[in-house]
Amino acid sequence: MNFVANFYKTCKQRDPGVTKCMLGNIMKIRQVLIKDSQALGISSVEPLKVAKFSVPKSVFGVALNFTNIKVQGLTKFRVRELGYNPELNVISIRLSFARIKAEGHYSANGDFGGIRINSKGKFHALLKNLSAHITLRLGLVKKNGNQTWRIKQAGIKIKVKSVTLNVQNFDKLNEYMKNHFEVLNALLMPRIEKALEHGLTQWGTDILSQYKAKDILA
Repeated sequence: MNFVANFYKTCKQRDPGVTKCMLGNIMKIRQVLIKDSQALGISSVEPLKVAKFSVPKSVFGVALNFTNIKVQGLTKFRVRELGYNPELNVISIRLSFARIKAEGHYSANGDFGGIRINSKGKFHALLKNLSAHITLRLGLVKKNGNQTWRIKQAGIKIKVKSVTLNVQNFDKLNEYMKNHFEVLNALLMPRIEKALEHGLTQWGTDILSQYKAKDILA
């Protein structure tokens, strides 16, 4: 399927209505991601499957490894603000999510609150009232004789108002999360943001590289 020919409207960098054009395409892309992400040449996004995410012991005394992660709700966003700087080729977008669910398996090893931890099991997390500010710096590259866009740099900042965490065989962490959410959020969120920035840079470039630059943003 030719996504550009079937769904996408080419946006003009110098057009005063460029952000309106971009917003329309974002809404179309969301529908494709929900129904058939393979139309974009990528694997499932709803749910998003992540093989592994790790937190080293140095962060808060316990090494955490999360595996076989499934995240639901990433396509159920609202666009709060969208901007584009044609001089710098930077897109800025603010999104909000009512809720995002994550589940998978974990293993933990280390010292937590003076207690030796060596446990594993399933985990479930529910994030409510989440907001994200995403910036994408675009650049042009040549591929097979054609110019294509790529994401040179991605920036993500996330704020979460509420998290419900249930970690099997780790009651101490469940209790800590209830009473010290702000502390744990400050420790873990920068690592999550960094992982998402890396993934978005690769994922976005993989999609953009399939099409000529002039067909995406002229």
